Amino acid sequence: MMLGNESLVIGAALLLAGVHGCHQILRPLAPMRASAGGALLFAACIVCLVLGIVQGRFVYPIHGLSLTRPEDAELLASVYFGGYHLVALVFAAATICWASAMLSTADWRTLGYAGIVVAAGSVVSSYPDLIGPAPVFVLEAALALWWVGVGWKLRRQLGEIHPDKRV
Repeated sequence: MMLGNESLVIGAALLLAGVHGCHQILRPLAPMRASAGGALLFAACIVCLVLGIVQGRFVYPIHGLSLTRPEDAELLASVYFGGYHLVALVFAAATICWASAMLSTADWRTLGYAGIVVAAGSVVSSYPDLIGPAPVFVLEAALALWWVGVGWKLRRQLGEIHPDKRV
C-alpha cells in the first residue's frame, strides 16, 4: 500500500507539468476545449494529492495516531473510494475535452480518437465495485498508455518548435 500511496502523490505532481505543456500545444487549436481539459486535470491532480493524504492515514500513523476504531477506517475508506470515483470521472471529462481538441488537427487525430475510447473506459472504471479489479486495471492501464502517448507526442512537437533546446 505504501508504493501505491507514493505513486499516487508523485504521479499527480508530475502530471501538473504535463498539463501545462499539453495546454500550450492544444490552446491554438481549440482554446476552450484545451482550457477546460487543463482546468479539469488540474482539479483532478489536486484531488489526487488529497486522496494521497487520506490513503496515507491507512499506511503511515501520524503523531502516534493510528486507525484503531473500525468506524474511523470505514470513514476514510468511503472518502478514499468516493474520491477515486470522482477522479476517474474528472479524468474522463478532461480526456474528452483534450481528445476533441486533438481532432482539430491531423497530427493529433489518432490520439484524439484513442482518447475518446479511453475516456469511455475511464467512466466504466469509475465503478470498481461493479466491474471488479481486473477490468479496472486494464482500463486504467489504457488511460495511462494514452497519457504516455500524449507525452511522447508533446515531447516531439516541442522539440520541433524549439530544436535548439533539449526537451
